[in-house]
Amino acid sequence: MKSQAYFEKIHKEIESRLKEAKKSIRIAVAWFTDPKLFNLINEKAKNGIEVELLIAHHEINFDSDLDYRKLKDSGGEYFWIGKGKKWEPLMHNKFCIIDNEILIFGSYNWTQKAKSNHESITVIEDDYSLISDFNKEFDKIKNKYFEETLSKSLDWPKILIRIDTLLNLIKLEDEDDIEYQLKKIKKLIPVSIKESNAEKLTKAITFLENHQYSLENCLILLKNL
Repeated sequence: MKSQAYFEKIHKEIESRLKEAKKSIRIAVAWFTDPKLFNLINEKAKNGIEVELLIAHHEINFDSDLDYRKLKDSGGEYFWIGKGKKWEPLMHNKFCIIDNEILIFGSYNWTQKAKSNHESITVIEDDYSLISDFNKEFDKIKNKYFEETLSKSLDWPKILIRIDTLLNLIKLEDEDDIEYQLKKIKKLIPVSIKESNAEKLTKAITFLENHQYSLENCLILLKNL
């Protein structure tokens, strides 16, 4: 595990980390009005990176020049958190998870103004337990406002076909296609699924995504599904 605090050039550090993303980007920030960072995650989404954005349903974002719909057009997802009511609790988180390997969190909102504020972030690498905690919080926030529309059942026929393909790719040691199949399987798991096997499957995929795949590991993780 590696960790580093940043008090200067925070924008450049976030930008650099986003550029390195190879599989997924999950962002939960109260305010996101920085066009450079927004354009960057759009490009990542266009290139097949899984991008999800949670932002506060707040006037600061509504007054922004950003067209958040572009993210969806690029293949990503964005979610307004809250309903904009005056006394409603504000989603005030500021964190980002990249490839389930890098966690960025701190006081820094992703806005133009934040560049001139006294802010800080901490970047933590390879602390999978902590990253899992932040992923759970991300899903908890999203599900609170969108559970009804996101809830589905697992499509086991498709999942089993993907798993069979995955096992063959592991035998061939084809890492690029292994990662592609893992991403496809993840997209078949609805975020608010109630089935008990969904959590096992999600944990298995996360484990394999961290490059701990072997035929033996894959079979151990999947045999109880």
